[in-house]
Amino acid sequence: MDSLIRNVNVTLYQGEEFHGYLNPFNLPIETWFALLGLKACGQCFLDVFILMSLKILKVPKMPSRTPPIMKGLQRLQTKDYLCLLANQVIETIFMMNWCRFFLVDSYVERSLSGFTLWNTAVSFYAIFLVDDVIYYFAHRIMHLPAFYPWCHKHHHRQSMPRRGYLDAANESPLEQIIGLSCVWAALYIVKHTVGSVHVVTGLVYLLAYAVLAFLNHTEYDISLGFLGLGYSVRAHEMHHRFPTCNYAQNTMIWDKILGTFQPYKSTKLHAR
Repeated sequence: MDSLIRNVNVTLYQGEEFHGYLNPFNLPIETWFALLGLKACGQCFLDVFILMSLKILKVPKMPSRTPPIMKGLQRLQTKDYLCLLANQVIETIFMMNWCRFFLVDSYVERSLSGFTLWNTAVSFYAIFLVDDVIYYFAHRIMHLPAFYPWCHKHHHRQSMPRRGYLDAANESPLEQIIGLSCVWAALYIVKHTVGSVHVVTGLVYLLAYAVLAFLNHTEYDISLGFLGLGYSVRAHEMHHRFPTCNYAQNTMIWDKILGTFQPYKSTKLHAR
């Protein structure tokens, strides 16, 4: 594995400096767009795989969906597709830079022999927690009247998410950049505190991030509890229905600490 990564580094970088955030690997334009298409196809495959798995496993829908207590955004419009297209580009750029970081950063452990509990499970858990607390405050700021119309209002056109990725990524490009910047900030904080992150952690976290964001915007009743934290699709649905609660993405620990948590309600009653 070490020799493979060294060969990749030589091929991609050839001793040159950073080539820019938009094209960190200095790829030919046709290759860059090919990766954009590959990323979009991979996202579609992941979405289909998750939905099929949920149906095969007979995961129930949330009580608010059987039957639906409100309609939500029934049909995507032109502006929705434009946002989704722009965000595909932003996500592709993010993924290229994420991969470059884990290939060249000195804080990243890339050898199989260096695989430890500390630089895998602990670093993953730390990124997860730090990202969510940063996003919590960023999300609250996006709900302030001065910012809401410009960066977050578009996403809240959907009060009953059900399309997975299409509802998750249907947000303004500015909001997409803010959300992914929270992930970057969490990664840099963790690398300077935990001290080491394994390349496997980067791959697993990226996949987990995508899957949890997808599930958060479906109608399926999924809850995951680990190490005292809890992930629940119900919690995020509550935020879409009652926007002044449940600001964090993947765990409600920060909302509970800061007094913005609202438990799930399967009716149209307003959250207090």
